[in-house]
Amino acid sequence: MTFSEIMNYFYFRASLSELKMLNVSDYTLGISYHSMLYLNVIANVENCTVSRLSELMQITKSGATLKVNELVKHGFVEKTQSAEDGRVFHLTLTPKIAEVYAMFDTMSAEMERDLRARYTEREIELFAAMLRDVSDYEWRGNGN
Repeated sequence: MTFSEIMNYFYFRASLSELKMLNVSDYTLGISYHSMLYLNVIANVENCTVSRLSELMQITKSGATLKVNELVKHGFVEKTQSAEDGRVFHLTLTPKIAEVYAMFDTMSAEMERDLRARYTEREIELFAAMLRDVSDYEWRGNGN
């Protein structure tokens, strides 16, 4: 397979796996794929705010506010007022949705265990470095 083909295969399999998880309502609390995108940003951005969320997702602040309010209503996200600036509210996952994210951590640990059984420490380190580089790549739709 070419690099492009293997990357497409990786994203295809990852997307299918995530969708399968989301389709088991007792496992993910009925979270939609769209909501999961927001939750992923909130879970992975320290001191996340609606403004930062809208910036990262390249959506309007009002659109981000509507979605965050929906996530708060469903009990997936909490807003906490900043101690430094009372106008700022930080977004965090609630404990019930944090449990779902813990399942992702469990799967990652299982994957790591399986890979360490098949590959040398040096190969794992190289793979981890490549994953970091791929993750940090600035994706553009126009090939630039």
